[in-house]
Amino acid sequence: MDIKGPFDKYRQIAGVEIDPGDIRRSISLIIAAGTEHEFRTTVVRSLLDRDDLVRVVNSIKGARCYVLQGFVPSKTLNSDFLTEKTYLSEEFSAFKKEFESEELRVIIR
Repeated sequence: MDIKGPFDKYRQIAGVEIDPGDIRRSISLIIAAGTEHEFRTTVVRSLLDRDDLVRVVNSIKGARCYVLQGFVPSKTLNSDFLTEKTYLSEEFSAFKKEFESEELRVIIR
């Protein structure tokens, strides 16, 4: 499941109104199902900082896998994002080290 960011920033990131309750329910259903799953966030540096990612990790408590994807500016539907940046691989490695636990595997793509 794609998690754009912390719930209070969804409108800014996705550009549409969302009901955070719907996202929370989806997260809960996926975790409760007990099947293989992953939650993922595509990280645009100007939109998500470390604290935002911490809030995402906290919102998926009980998840088995969280994927942080570096943003690729050539793969965007919105041309405004063509000049956006993602984090450096060293920064992603630090996020992985901080967020990973016995229960949560963190993957960098």
